[in-house]
Amino acid sequence: MPLEFLRVDHASSDQKQIDRIMKEQFPSEEYLSIDEQLALQDQGEIEVWGLYEEKTLVGLTTLRTTSDVAYLFFLAFDHPYQGKGYGKEAMKEIQERYPEKLIAVDFELADQNAKNNEQRQRRKRFYAACGFTETGWGLSYLGVNYEIAAMNKPFDIARFKAMLNPLPIEGFHPRYFSLRP
Repeated sequence: MPLEFLRVDHASSDQKQIDRIMKEQFPSEEYLSIDEQLALQDQGEIEVWGLYEEKTLVGLTTLRTTSDVAYLFFLAFDHPYQGKGYGKEAMKEIQERYPEKLIAVDFELADQNAKNNEQRQRRKRFYAACGFTETGWGLSYLGVNYEIAAMNKPFDIARFKAMLNPLPIEGFHPRYFSLRP
């Protein structure tokens, strides 16, 4: 049974479960409550999707899309469904939904001193296996440094900034930097 994307809204019965997954899968600096996400969706800023297999919520994804960029804001799966191929299936569906757009993602920079360095390295390997390539750019927001990866089209930092900078999240002021020496 393929993964089904269902739009999450204020009437969705799985809001609490989605919020729990967000709290468990993301550091507190990156956590954005389902209420905050739905408010942004109401403003047309993002899309919030529940990921289901046979009517069971297995994960979620949040995207910010513009005319030429699809930015993978969040992708997370509940613990029992991790490592079972759902992430690759979700990425395949996102590619099929947005074939004409640059698809971009950011993930925490690898850091030998970080408590979750192995998780950071796994995320980078996952996105590489899904077809994302390094862009040579990073960004920092809310006290965390990230690497930007992209697929489908050549990466353009100006286009990425134009897509991400106007996102109206309190305290969200991204700073961009080159990862190339």
